Amino acid sequence: MGDRALIIDVGEDDAAAWGHDRVIDAVLHVSAVIRQHAPAGVLELVPAAQTVLVTIDAAGGDPKAIHRDLEQLLETPDRAATGAGAGDVAHHEIPVRYEGDDLADVAEHYGVSVEALVARHTETQWTAAFGGFAPGFAYLVCDDPWWNTPRRSQPRPNIPQGSVALAGTYSGVYPQQSPGGWQILGFTDTLMFDVEREQPNLIAVGDTIRFIDLQAGK
Repeated sequence: MGDRALIIDVGEDDAAAWGHDRVIDAVLHVSAVIRQHAPAGVLELVPAAQTVLVTIDAAGGDPKAIHRDLEQLLETPDRAATGAGAGDVAHHEIPVRYEGDDLADVAEHYGVSVEALVARHTETQWTAAFGGFAPGFAYLVCDDPWWNTPRRSQPRPNIPQGSVALAGTYSGVYPQQSPGGWQILGFTDTLMFDVEREQPNLIAVGDTIRFIDLQAGK
């Protein structure tokens, strides 16, 4: 994007050592600081896994000056400080019917029972690291190193809307029917994306998610 954008890498070389939660805190902190004190010429912020994309109005000002102002704004002793923008995040509880086609295979991969796999998935607090792939899709992460699920060797041409899935260290919910290679654990009726809502995406970067087993106790 040339002079029209600046990418701020909040994790730099320490992202792996920090862990997902601290990197996301840093993304939220940087985003909040820029929103509150943005120099003239900043148009939009796009948070991602460990970066914040800042688009600027190159026609309305000096891009180099805007870049310099942003760098000065973010020169703080601890860029990963938590708290800034914390009020903007939300917690979601998503009810799930754990009856996905890959449930048994994923349990076998981890060497546990289906019941134990479901319990682990519901006990884990997930955090939205970034969005992508499709409108309303959020890549959910956690700090439990146990989760590392291989993708399917053969992707499916059609995965139903509301499919709750795993791939690598991520969990996620398919917001609409689409092809995909993630392992399907179950299904939810919760809408991840709805154009009728004021905010079409249900989940924003930094939000926390807990999956609820609809069949628990039955």
